[in-house]
Amino acid sequence: MARHQFPSRLYEPIGLVLAASLLAASAGGFDQPMIGLNHFYVTVDPDTYRQIVGSEFLKNEFAPFETRTTVRTDSTYTGAYFYGRNTYFEFFAADAAHALGASGLALGTEAAGEAAKTGHGADLITRQTGGRMLPWFYQAARRNLADGLLSIWLMEYHPDFLRQWNAGLTPVESSLRRAEVLDRYVAAIGKSSMRDRALLKDVIALDIAVPPPALDEAGAHLGGLCPGCRRTPRSLECSVEGTAIRMVASGEAGGITRAVFSLQGKPPERREYRFGGRSRLSFKQTEATWDF
Repeated sequence: MARHQFPSRLYEPIGLVLAASLLAASAGGFDQPMIGLNHFYVTVDPDTYRQIVGSEFLKNEFAPFETRTTVRTDSTYTGAYFYGRNTYFEFFAADAAHALGASGLALGTEAAGEAAKTGHGADLITRQTGGRMLPWFYQAARRNLADGLLSIWLMEYHPDFLRQWNAGLTPVESSLRRAEVLDRYVAAIGKSSMRDRALLKDVIALDIAVPPPALDEAGAHLGGLCPGCRRTPRSLECSVEGTAIRMVASGEAGGITRAVFSLQGKPPERREYRFGGRSRLSFKQTEATWDF
């Protein structure tokens, strides 16, 4: 996938000087794995969530989609999921467990054992299937920022996950590849036929706002996972495999405010869809943008 260039009309030019904190973080003493975006999530108000989940266009044309309740050893949650080829994203409805506007960014590695090398430790996350808790992925370097409204972490699929989870659908001996996991997810909900005709291909850019005091902390943490980030006094830009991540200092609470997607088909004749009061999905010839 080509690297996404943020529109100059939306962002000031990025400097080439790295902050000292990023240099220190990126020299953390471990071999850097190839990092890509695994997925992101955004928490919206209940009315917006209902409109997203109820949209025939999103479910039948935009992407393979499901709502599901995930039961893990450490937590249980319900969300709406949209699957691309290598990346995916999810929505939660704000409630007692999910603060309005809270969002998360999960980076991923496809190399076995790399999550444990970050120096932050790697916790095994399990997922309930058929009454059993199966190993799902390792989670490392999780950090909650902006008063808990933004979470960033690194994940690495467990080598036995695809071997055990719905193994009869698309047999795979062992794989940590995001694309193969997503193919299994789509097959499990009976929507493999949408793989080639759905509009969504992948997430290619994310715009994240954080309060100014949190920018250094967020930048140091993200820079430690993705060496080569570029920093200005009020912004940070990182490029992971296939996805550009732009973080800016903002007076608002913080979190993911925009996502840009590559398309694998002709955009719809209707170029804009709105969900609730603020959520807007708009299309160009080769890209789509979702403002939250």
